[in-house]
Amino acid sequence: MTAPLHLLGDEPVTDVLFFLKSAPVGRDLPWSRPVRMVALDPGEFRGTGQDPLTSTAYRRLFDSLPKDQVVPALLKRAGVRNPGRVAFVGFSAAHGFLDPLLRSAADRARVDAVYLMDACFGGGKAGYQAALRDAAEGRMLLVAATGPSMTTPYVGGTLCLEREVLEPTGLSAAPTDSPDPAPSGGAFRVGRDGVWLRYEDVPHVEFGRLTRPLLSAYLLPRWRGRATSAPAEGGFPWVPAAVAALGAAALWWFLRR
Repeated sequence: MTAPLHLLGDEPVTDVLFFLKSAPVGRDLPWSRPVRMVALDPGEFRGTGQDPLTSTAYRRLFDSLPKDQVVPALLKRAGVRNPGRVAFVGFSAAHGFLDPLLRSAADRARVDAVYLMDACFGGGKAGYQAALRDAAEGRMLLVAATGPSMTTPYVGGTLCLEREVLEPTGLSAAPTDSPDPAPSGGAFRVGRDGVWLRYEDVPHVEFGRLTRPLLSAYLLPRWRGRATSAPAEGGFPWVPAAVAALGAAALWWFLRR
């Protein structure tokens, strides 16, 4: 087991996964450092119908937080003193929170990964579009798992992701290896770190069962790799330096022959 990193005294650096309308899962995965799972509930903004966790409730929760400082505010509420990487996992109505969150360049820069678990409904998904562009350029991981398309009372599922997110960006989706379970409609890569999985045979209400395997397939290796082997941002480039040193030594040896 990898020893936890430390930033302040004995307080470990902690990665954080926020779950919206999705049960926290994956605590038992072999993360490389401490991970906090936090369920975000709309609280006082809950609806009063059969399903109180509506997109409107999540939008009101978002609006109650400081502009462009949503991620820091959530980390403070969660009591995370030394946050590491941050990810959001949202199902269904979570789009009411996630799309406006991702419209903020300041907040988006604080997010390392977003999972959209059949969480694309309606139009005007400018936040999702911005996240997809960032993912395509390797600045974050975006995993979008979509279910059967729908057009009434609004566009949803695979059609929403295709029409309201992918097409407006002008980016292309290329077929890629399928995770387990394999999506019936195929798996696609968008640039470097955009992933689109079309589970067109999975009912909307069953997307929860996909969360853990998809975290294991994409986020786990990403976070383990970054925590154990990638140089810190702005750190000394040891590998290029070593290669250069070896090259200089070889040249010196050749000239002295």
